[in-house]
Amino acid sequence: MGEPEETLLNEHLAAENAHDLDRIMATYTASPLLELNGSRIEGVAAVREFHRAFGFGGQGSFSDVRVAERHRHRAAHAIVVEQTLSGVHTGSWRGLGATGRSFSIDVCTIYAFEGGRLAYEHVYLDEGRLRHQLTRAEDEAPFSSSRDVIVRTESFDDAIAFYGTVLGLRPTLRGEAIVGFETGAVQLFVEKGAPAHGAVLEMHVPDVDAAKARLQAAGCSIVEEDPRIPRCYVRDPFGLVFNLAAR
Repeated sequence: MGEPEETLLNEHLAAENAHDLDRIMATYTASPLLELNGSRIEGVAAVREFHRAFGFGGQGSFSDVRVAERHRHRAAHAIVVEQTLSGVHTGSWRGLGATGRSFSIDVCTIYAFEGGRLAYEHVYLDEGRLRHQLTRAEDEAPFSSSRDVIVRTESFDDAIAFYGTVLGLRPTLRGEAIVGFETGAVQLFVEKGAPAHGAVLEMHVPDVDAAKARLQAAGCSIVEEDPRIPRCYVRDPFGLVFNLAAR
């Protein structure tokens, strides 16, 4: 990476700290990709909405958002930056209402460039640690739902057309096998594949293993599990399926 990319990255970070959406988006290519902990956010509109919703536009889930650079590492095709992300929780985030609490967490971001613009950034952060800073254990019930609902289907293209065209929901995330839509009350994700479980809610718990044991003792069954994602789908005795996610 050379001086032009370094200068562009400096402008991008300065624009984020200035909460200037237009300046932020001016640093991207015409087809940007932002990946947050493996979730792909593609296209100008979706990347802009992500920044706005988080708080980089002066409003959103967090205020006084700041990205402080700690270390910068240069590779042949990318720049890797270790950062500290901080702010104040003044809006709803992941189903958690505003707490007014401050947070400060470590972040690692990989930036890659094309044609003198930022083409993609891969952001890695510990969302569990962020939630822990925003809440206290005594504030939360053992199980609390997030805003996320996921539907898996083999008729992926038909589902995307239905939710996006018939219902007119606004896409928030686009990937090859998953697309997210904002509904207002919940965020709906449509996933390509099988088996289908109907609409799957997400439940946040302090400890996934302890929650599994408690639920199985109460008659629930584990219908799907993959610790790599991580994913733990549980069906309760009344047919409701939900995913257990660590806070």
